[in-house]
Amino acid sequence: ALFTWFTSNQKQHFIKKQSVRIELQNVPPQLFFSSISDTMIHLELVSEKWFYNNSKNKIKTYNINMSDIQFDKQEGVWEGIYPVANIINEIQKQLPDHITIQKFSPALLFMRFETLNYKKVPLKYNFNYSLAPGHFLASTIVYDPDSITISGEKKYIDTIQHIETIAKEATLLKHSEIIDLTIQQPLSITTLGFSPNSAKVYIPVEEYSEKTIEIPIHINNSFHKNKTIKIFPSTVKITCMLSVESYHTYDAQHFKAEVDIPEDPNIKEIQIRITKKPIFAKAIKTNPSQVEYLLIAK
Repeated sequence: ALFTWFTSNQKQHFIKKQSVRIELQNVPPQLFFSSISDTMIHLELVSEKWFYNNSKNKIKTYNINMSDIQFDKQEGVWEGIYPVANIINEIQKQLPDHITIQKFSPALLFMRFETLNYKKVPLKYNFNYSLAPGHFLASTIVYDPDSITISGEKKYIDTIQHIETIAKEATLLKHSEIIDLTIQQPLSITTLGFSPNSAKVYIPVEEYSEKTIEIPIHINNSFHKNKTIKIFPSTVKITCMLSVESYHTYDAQHFKAEVDIPEDPNIKEIQIRITKKPIFAKAIKTNPSQVEYLLIAK
């Protein structure tokens, strides 16, 4: 009888330590999380049964609603203290009946929130590209956006003059592309918010082909009104690169070549200037590049 009494009162107990991550819910959008004393609650569990590696025996996270925390609200800062004992009973209910929370720490959670500050800053694109041979830009590259709004602690916001994208490269492009870029957090700050939180680069690419057009040369004469002017040659061949799609669209009427007759008649060769051309005609060359002229009395 004595042996039975002894064994029945000396039951074996098993002890296990477990940590539960704390997550806050329903944080007002105008606030950001500045600091907390602990992000984990450390439990000491006791059971008369062996702790099997069973998911039912584990609680990984526990959510605390912001409305359950008493805050001291000052200008731009919310500071709160939360007694961990408030949630121990709720955590206990989630455990099997044979497991009891024997100890827990810390006793209190200290947390701090701050009001978000906003600032609009230029966005610097760390982006390089190259085009495949025979391909050119069809129009201007579009960077979107050119600036972003950052949000976070005032002490960080005030130091930032611009934000950059993470470096990216696109090579040997043959077609128009929209490239997605990621906004880069400054190295010393990891809590900034971005709006928008991504960026795009639109690169309009077209395949080009060489075209040669012959046009007359127009004469600008400001100094020799009483003279007839002859230039040799009177036409110029223009060679340029045009997109394959617009190759047959552009002809002589879309180009204009001019020369300016100098005041000094001893200057015999004058440069040909192209004063009209399609905006996206590339690699324009003229043959010849200069002409000679004669001044003939009327």
